[in-house]
This record gives sequence, structure tokens and C-alpha cells, in this order.
Amino acid sequence: MGRAMRNAAYAPEDFELMIIVVIFVNCISLSLFRPTEPPDSTWNSTLDTLELSLNGVFTLEVLLRCMHVGVRGYFRDRWSQFDFTLVLAGYSGFLGGGGGDLRALRAMRALRPLRTITRFESLRSVVVCLVEAVPLLVSVVGLVLFFAFIFAIAGQQLFMESYHYRCQNPLTGVPETYIDEFGCKPGRTGGIGRSCPAVGRLGGPLECTQLASGRGISVAG
Repeated sequence: MGRAMRNAAYAPEDFELMIIVVIFVNCISLSLFRPTEPPDSTWNSTLDTLELSLNGVFTLEVLLRCMHVGVRGYFRDRWSQFDFTLVLAGYSGFLGGGGGDLRALRAMRALRPLRTITRFESLRSVVVCLVEAVPLLVSVVGLVLFFAFIFAIAGQQLFMESYHYRCQNPLTGVPETYIDEFGCKPGRTGGIGRSCPAVGRLGGPLECTQLASGRGISVAG
């Protein structure tokens, strides 16, 4: 008879629907927290009480599932392990202290909306496919990085003048312009850089000077 009562309480469709509603209510309560008010304010205290009640519902859910499939059967499932971890993390908000480790544990409560993934088979299938595809994407990422490296070398060779040289007054160090897209040619032929004019807009002489920092505000820099 006890088993029949547990099965009645654990009617799959109604039970899952109730848990999904509770999860969404809990997500709304987490988003309503006011960090500008002290934790013991009326608003935040009410939210803490609501969260404790909702976490009690999640704890009851874990107990019912353990009674339905057995403790070993429950923890054999990876999604159930994920649910159990989030339920434990829900109680971290009621522990004293505010150390970094405890704050990181409390931050896990933000993952509670992910519990909806465990309720829908289609979402779980998508997550599993993404995880299984990660090893296959390693080669794609490596190829993208390889082409990025090739283009970086090409850009260094094409725009080396604009990256390291600009026209400036040798006496004052004032540049002709702070945004010199293609730099200048440092006394040699070839390259994309231009030759500096003899006199700048301010009337002073200009020379192609190498930047001390090696970084220019230009196409390359």
C-alpha cells in the first residue's frame, strides 16, 4: 500500500509539470533579489523564505525519486546527479559567512534554470549532441587558428611601416596626425607606407620615426 501511495504521488505527468512550475517560480524569485538592500531587509528576507520553501519542494522531489527507483538507481543517472548537486547548492544561501568559496557555491543557484533541461527529452538530446561534438570541433578550431596565424604574418609583412613608424616632428615628438593609417617608409623603398612631407601642418619639420612603443593607431595597430 505504501508503494501504491508513492506511485500515486509520483504520477509522472502531473509530478513533472508541478516541478517545472516550481523551477520557474524559483527562477523569478532569484531574479527579484535586491543587492542594494541588506540581506535582512523585508524584501530579501521574504525571498529567502520563499527560496527555502521551494528548495524544500526540490528536496521532497529527490526523496520521492529515490523511493521510486531506489537510491542507487537515482544516483546512477547523470542528470539526477546534476539535480541533486543543485538542490544542495540551494541550501548554501542559508549558511553563514561570505567567503569566496561560499559565494562561488551560492552562485551555483543561478544554474537552477538548467534543471528544465532534465525535464524534456528533446533538450537533453541537444545537450548530449553538443557535448559529444566537442572533440570533433577541436580540429576545426585548430584550422581556424592556423589561418588566423597565417593572416597575422601577412598583415605584419604588409603593414609593418604603419605599425612601427609614423611622421612626427623630431624636435618635439608631436606627430603629424595621431591616426596614420598606413604609416611611413623609414628611408627605404618598397612597402605600403608613404614618404613624410618636409613640413607638417603646424609648420615644423617631419621625419619618419620609429615608435618607442611599437604600436601605432593605424590599420595594423
